[in-house]
Amino acid sequence: MSNPKETSISETEDAKQASFRSWCHDPAQGITTHGVDYCKIPNSGLGIVAQRRLEAGEELVNVPLKTLFSINTIPRTFQKKHKQITTQGLLASFLASSNIKETAFAPWASTWPTLADFRESMPICWRQHGKTALTEELLNEDTIHDDLNLPFPPAIGHPTVPALNSVFDTSPNLSLLQKQRKKLKADWESVTESLPKTSFETYVHYWLLVNARTFYFEMPNVKTHPPRDDRIVMCPFMDLFNHSEIGVRCVAAWI
Repeated sequence: MSNPKETSISETEDAKQASFRSWCHDPAQGITTHGVDYCKIPNSGLGIVAQRRLEAGEELVNVPLKTLFSINTIPRTFQKKHKQITTQGLLASFLASSNIKETAFAPWASTWPTLADFRESMPICWRQHGKTALTEELLNEDTIHDDLNLPFPPAIGHPTVPALNSVFDTSPNLSLLQKQRKKLKADWESVTESLPKTSFETYVHYWLLVNARTFYFEMPNVKTHPPRDDRIVMCPFMDLFNHSEIGVRCVAAWI
């Protein structure tokens, strides 16, 4: 016999997925798909699956420019509240300041990972003997992963001899973590100055979401582009494609 609580959770998730699918294909969004759909993949969250045999070079998804969540989505009055902030930080600030359930992209937001998901999977949230919540106090510390007795997973490229803490600073992958935390700290300082009532946990959730779910994108008809790292947008439906730096890839082309 199934657990009533588990059944209820399953029905809620099914309803969210159905709502998101209807939202995507609504003319207001104008997203079109060809031979693919998304579904719940065991132990992996939502992902894209083929509905039929796909041909090489075939267009799978088309998302209109109007449907992207970008810096152009954010009112200028809100942007001007922030003195210095990255595009990632600004997108996160806008999301953290919004009542997501009342926004036009609420059905899309229901498919986003939770903060708990990020705490389990993103090294920027980890510290010392295992995984702990990233706090504002931890963000303000001068060191990262102090006295870590366990090596990072292979993907992080952590030295295999944990005692050699001096090696940490020369590890290119750890340097990436340091850069991420420095970037988050600077963005958070900008947000607290302009919007002091913003919740740290809420902001970190959306900052990590933008970090994980954005695509590189150069806005059309723009004379001067921002720095390369700031040329990012969030793209509904397409953000459910798995991606990798090696192996077979899906190519995102802006036309």
